[in-house]
Amino acid sequence: KDKSEWPESIMLAQWPGLETRNFSDPEAELAMNLLEKAVSAVREFRMRFNVPPAQTLKAVITGEDKNLKIFNQFWQGGQLAKMTKVVSFETRSDLADKKNFLGSIFPEFALFIEKEGVVDPVKECARLEKKITDGRKWLESARVRLSNENFVKNAPPEIIEGERAKLADTEKVLKADEELLASFL
Repeated sequence: KDKSEWPESIMLAQWPGLETRNFSDPEAELAMNLLEKAVSAVREFRMRFNVPPAQTLKAVITGEDKNLKIFNQFWQGGQLAKMTKVVSFETRSDLADKKNFLGSIFPEFALFIEKEGVVDPVKECARLEKKITDGRKWLESARVRLSNENFVKNAPPEIIEGERAKLADTEKVLKADEELLASFL
């Protein structure tokens, strides 16, 4: 509007209608979604392997060129380094040698953290072996419970379904832990 058409005060101005607002920016939404997933993956890595927040990490991100370009912009802008304490960052179309890295896979990209100097393989193997043993014990007890005809007959259906869901979830976690253990051996 021309200045002559402005109201005398903002209090007298008409509330903007939907036709004057366009807040949709698909590119910005994609970029923020990628950044959020990357930061979450690094934080999940720190939590899973008991890595202190102050310890710096080296990361590699693989994926499509358009997504890698977005990550490079976040790196150059300092957002990735500030939010993740990553000191070395690299983008590649593919990571051939994954043996020295631990990763998180997303549909749009994969983020890999170099494990050398960050994760103690001996401690991690011991932790994973204990977790796998405990998981197998729990799986066995859950299978026995679910194979007990009296339990299945007398328990409410939602309890049975809950136990089956826990069983399936534990099997998935156990498989992932076994694969992770194999990567350290």
